[in-house]
Amino acid sequence: MNTLLSSSLLSWLRCFEASARHCNFTHAATELCVTQGAVSQQVKQLEQWLDRPLFLRTPRALVLTPEGERLRFVLRESFQAIEGTLTQLRKPREAGPIALSCAPSFAMRWLTPRLGDFFRDHPEVGLRVYGEFHALDRTRMVRDGIDAAVRFDLGGYDDLKARPNGCCRWPAPPSWPRTPVCVRRGT
Repeated sequence: MNTLLSSSLLSWLRCFEASARHCNFTHAATELCVTQGAVSQQVKQLEQWLDRPLFLRTPRALVLTPEGERLRFVLRESFQAIEGTLTQLRKPREAGPIALSCAPSFAMRWLTPRLGDFFRDHPEVGLRVYGEFHALDRTRMVRDGIDAAVRFDLGGYDDLKARPNGCCRWPAPPSWPRTPVCVRRGT
């Protein structure tokens, strides 16, 4: 059997890894910006190529087989090693503006009125603000060049450095924290 890592095989592995992480084709498809059917077909192609199932498909969820769990572990470790190596090999970013992601309303009502004083005190610092509501994870922040983010949610940021910040209080739904969570990629 030819095990050369063709572009097809790499695509199948990428779809499998996302599906295994989420235990859900739909969530994997959303992350990969493709349809659920495309992810399902890519995983099916990988299973046919391997001649063994990697998931048990139940009506409510995907369950990894022992072989699927083994492959998920190896892929996670491998993708993390690749990301780490690429980060080390990539030229350090010029001291350009800091990219900050936050809700548009927070940027307009709290951040913008304070920027004049900030830039007077720190003229050497550049800032690029992105008003967005996207869920945060390290992969997306690295891909989009986001250095830090402010969020008002209860999200678990396992792969990021997050801490509550009492810099301000902000009107929010009762289920949300009243103070923001500041998130950064770290190194």
